[in-house]
Amino acid sequence: MYALGLFPGSRASEAPQELAGMQQLGLIHLFAISGLHVALVLTVAEWGLIQSRLPREWWEWALLVGLPGYAILAGSGSGVFRACWMRGLQLGGRRLNRPVSPLGAWTGAFLVGLAQNPGLLFELGSQLSYGLSLALILLKEETPRWRELGLTLLGLPSLLSGIFQWHSLTILANWVVVPLFPVLLLPLTVLGTLTGPRFPAITNGCAAGLAGVDELLRRVAALPGNVAFGKPAWGIAVAWYLGTWWIWSRPPEQRRRWLVGLLVSYGLVFVGIHYPLHGEVAYFDVGQGDSILIRTPGNRRVTLIDVGGRLAFPQPAWAPVQPVTYGAEHTSVTYLKSRGITHINEIYLTHHDADHIGDLPAILAEFRVDCVWVSTGMAQEVAWQRTVARYPGLQVRPLQVGVPASLVVHHPFAVMPADNAGSLALQGDFGGLNFLFMGDLDQAGEQKILAAQPQLQTDVLKLGHHGSKTATAASFVAQVRPRLAIISAGRHNRYGHPSPETLRTLQAAHVPWASTQQRGMIRYVYRGQHGTWQTKLNLKGE
Repeated sequence: MYALGLFPGSRASEAPQELAGMQQLGLIHLFAISGLHVALVLTVAEWGLIQSRLPREWWEWALLVGLPGYAILAGSGSGVFRACWMRGLQLGGRRLNRPVSPLGAWTGAFLVGLAQNPGLLFELGSQLSYGLSLALILLKEETPRWRELGLTLLGLPSLLSGIFQWHSLTILANWVVVPLFPVLLLPLTVLGTLTGPRFPAITNGCAAGLAGVDELLRRVAALPGNVAFGKPAWGIAVAWYLGTWWIWSRPPEQRRRWLVGLLVSYGLVFVGIHYPLHGEVAYFDVGQGDSILIRTPGNRRVTLIDVGGRLAFPQPAWAPVQPVTYGAEHTSVTYLKSRGITHINEIYLTHHDADHIGDLPAILAEFRVDCVWVSTGMAQEVAWQRTVARYPGLQVRPLQVGVPASLVVHHPFAVMPADNAGSLALQGDFGGLNFLFMGDLDQAGEQKILAAQPQLQTDVLKLGHHGSKTATAASFVAQVRPRLAIISAGRHNRYGHPSPETLRTLQAAHVPWASTQQRGMIRYVYRGQHGTWQTKLNLKGE
């Protein structure tokens, strides 16, 4: 894993788990900025060519010509691309008798990288690679303490924008680990890689040493002090980065005063993220599934209706076993963390289908959850009881019509199987609009609701069963009279959702609709009794 990160600059599949402590402590920049994968290859190549007694001008040109090929073979990641161009510009300058300084090489590499990838400035890996390598060049004359503090603060805006958290032990970890990198971690990596299968004892010993460092960092990262900051606005992150550079342009005796102001700005943004003046109702784009977020102003109450998940299909016996992954890790979990949320007040699971509850383990692993509501029928299912048993202390409450909850329950009326026919139907008011969430409830369930509440109406209707023709009867739409319909369905899903029949029903009732498969995440952001609709994607021409 270390060898892949340092030599070709690629990312091992197990890196997110193995380097969790390093990432939480803000040390991941060691891989992003080192450029050692290029420097080491060139150093070994130069040593070999010198021993061959070839003229220097010959092999320097050979190295220069070979760098693009190496960059391609190594995956052309931002770190590899930058390091190859910097080294190539310096080699070329030497051959042309026009020495190129490290800053000049960085500038050239940055301009080429920007031309090759205009989105470079918006990628976390590129921000760390280019930004912190520039810091290493410009902070070379600083004392070790000021240099490490500068590296930490210069990388902080990118880390907060990319992983939304920061550990209070980051500065201490940088002061301790960064000096150890060239004298311990790098030698172990090189030795373990070169010995390979011929000397397994040495290789395994090096691997054990690196694993020990990872475990130590993981334990340190688990200590109190991890701050779930949230995602700052892009403009604010840029202002922090430029402001930090300006502070380091001042004499050391003047920096402390400005550092206080910088830290105060971080505190103000933290408060703004964690206690927003607005609330929202967000329909996550989880593919063929459902997951809805409701959070009130100030994050006083955070609620999820379903959590998404993938439907499991039988795999042939010969197929390799794949590690368990959850789509929520890249959708709802990421979004909640970007909003600084670590605590969920309640989760409503409408029924037992995997595309509604399959990603629950990912949610429970990342957030403190007060309560999980399920239908009375689902609470009695053996499979669900086995799931709950894996989470001691998790509070699960059965729900049906008449049970008081933060959302009004319209279905089910009694204990019944937790399939589509027994799905929860929920309703609530937010930002001056009334929202009705139908889960996967079918037309028979809709008629039961209308029979019990003939005056039921709503402003925003989340269609049942992803817009399938088995739900959203014309009579139901005519009765509830929604002003907008929301459909949660996957792109090119195998079921053909939403059904053309359902869309004709909406069209006949003059109800506009929006689908996550076309719009991505759909959000209603409100303040007081007024709000606006926002979508992640827009249709062409809009």
